[in-house]
Amino acid sequence: MKFAEIIVENYIKAPDKTFIYHIPENLEDKVKLGTVVLVPFRNLNVLGYVVGFSEKVDFETKEIIKLIPQNSDYLPELINLIQYLSKYYGVNLRDAFNCVLPGAIRDFFKKKKESLNKEIKKEIYPATFNLKLNHHQEEALKLITQTFFSDKKEVFLLHGVTGSGKTEVYLQILDLCLKENKEAIVLVPEIALTPQAVERYKGRFGDIAVLHSRMSDNMRALEWQRINQKKVHIALGTRSAVFAPFANLGLIIIDEEQDGSYKQENFLRYHARTVAIKRAHYHNALVVLGSATPSIESYYSTMQKKYHYYFLPHRIDNYPLAEVEIVSLSCEEKTIFSEKLLKEIENTLNQNKQVILFLNRRGYHNYILCRSCGYVFRCLRCNISLTYHADLRKLCCHYCFYQKNLPDLCPKCGGFKFKYGGFGIQKAEEELKKYFSKVKILRMDRDTTVKKGSHNEILSQFAKGEAKILIGTQMIAKGLDFPYIGLVGVILADTILNLPDFRAQERTFQLLAQVAGRAGRRTAGKVIIQTYVPEHSCIINASLQDYQKFYHEEIKIREETNFPPFAQLVNFILSSKDCELVKQESENLINFLKENLKEFKFSGPAPCIFGKINNFYRWHFILRSNNLKNDMEIFKNCLDKYKFHKEIKFHLDVDPYSLL
Repeated sequence: MKFAEIIVENYIKAPDKTFIYHIPENLEDKVKLGTVVLVPFRNLNVLGYVVGFSEKVDFETKEIIKLIPQNSDYLPELINLIQYLSKYYGVNLRDAFNCVLPGAIRDFFKKKKESLNKEIKKEIYPATFNLKLNHHQEEALKLITQTFFSDKKEVFLLHGVTGSGKTEVYLQILDLCLKENKEAIVLVPEIALTPQAVERYKGRFGDIAVLHSRMSDNMRALEWQRINQKKVHIALGTRSAVFAPFANLGLIIIDEEQDGSYKQENFLRYHARTVAIKRAHYHNALVVLGSATPSIESYYSTMQKKYHYYFLPHRIDNYPLAEVEIVSLSCEEKTIFSEKLLKEIENTLNQNKQVILFLNRRGYHNYILCRSCGYVFRCLRCNISLTYHADLRKLCCHYCFYQKNLPDLCPKCGGFKFKYGGFGIQKAEEELKKYFSKVKILRMDRDTTVKKGSHNEILSQFAKGEAKILIGTQMIAKGLDFPYIGLVGVILADTILNLPDFRAQERTFQLLAQVAGRAGRRTAGKVIIQTYVPEHSCIINASLQDYQKFYHEEIKIREETNFPPFAQLVNFILSSKDCELVKQESENLINFLKENLKEFKFSGPAPCIFGKINNFYRWHFILRSNNLKNDMEIFKNCLDKYKFHKEIKFHLDVDPYSLL
């Protein structure tokens, strides 16, 4: 008798595990990995997905009722993928399955598909054709093409300064991929980039699938159905589009590959780059990573000859990089806008050019304190200072989303005089309007893009020249291409730099270099970077867009401290509403692991930087590994033997993007 390991569809009531069913003799040759079956579960007959097999079991099992025929070639790879993700990220098969194939998508594997039989509204974009490439683009395309046709395709890093024409190279290698009857996925990091990307890719290739988190469940299922039915051959989207159900992949492109949004921060904490490389290996497909500021790990892989590499050193038509000037805020009376920045904004507007201003802080004020006793208004759930949002007239927590009205009196001493400290993008926008009251100003951050279609509306207005100034957070820092940007102003360059995180300098350099790259693409441009640390090498290197110098300085620090790429990290995060319990449990767990895994190196435990979020106290410790792919199974087997206290929440973050 043969047995199948099955994930049951009744995911609301079923525990987070798989179940064993025996396969009837008449179905033994038909049940394969990924087969959809009908099985008895409790008092219901439910759909299940076959994820493994066994020759014998020592307990009584129920029998598979029947097979559910499917017209999908993707399911076998799906099962292979969730098995890999389960092992690598240390989660159970069910959690991996729910992430790769969430409930909203599983509608399209069921028999009742009436709600999916609509036609996607097809927007028509002006057709475009392959553009003439310059010498460096031609060389890049030639090398990527050679890699595409090689027996072992692997990974290609296309490194090019901002405005160097990476997208046109992507489009032409995609054209080649389609001519070879292969399918492709294109990833962009921000939803804000999707409208411009959709226009370019649909203009070149006609109908493509679009996948991102702001879509309704039904629309996403419709796009999956179109991919499965082979009606489209390219999928464009953000992180989760890496799971698009193509069965004949030839190419995966990850634009702005350095971006942290490619790392999921809950449930299955996967990195889209890792998933893309795994899927490409399965299909013998090519992964193309593109960036003006590659991640340290990716660039290091080119140095080790693990990735193919080419550098685009010049902008299209040899437009020069924008002139950059660093302005120290320490001598400025007005700490939001320096005299220099205000003057350059005025000059740019007088030339009928546009301005982009960047500040990576939401809200109006970062904190509010009582002048009498120094009390700071904090989130009681998170122990983090509340940000004041003037449009809501509320204090808000950006971690648990708690909100409260600003009281008239201090809750500690009864004082009524408050100091409003720091500033966010709302405050910067308000100040800007005082200086340029006759100019239309658009703001783009998480608070202004809640409504469906708001990203597209804001960017469309700016592209048409209906507004002269766009002020925004990191949404506007990369990927956007507007031809008449005469000035980019970085209002405060230090927001990330001083965070206690091993990627703080890397993220600062990347953001500054990327946002500076929005200026001067079709016209002369200038960049003003305001900072309190004008002599910091990271800021100087970013102002010069000198990636090589930054990389060589940063890689020395990483080697000395044994951070990636010289070791892989696993972050163990424990949380509880009981402060003492989580501390004790963290110490108990690390001692248990050290005792049983003497060859592993651990650091900690200690409170997380954000030590309390949503009423849960958080502690963590770190594991360093030189070969995590092989070590993970040994480590997970040991961890499974540990019995956690019932009031402790625990999760692993493999290859963490941040340790905050």
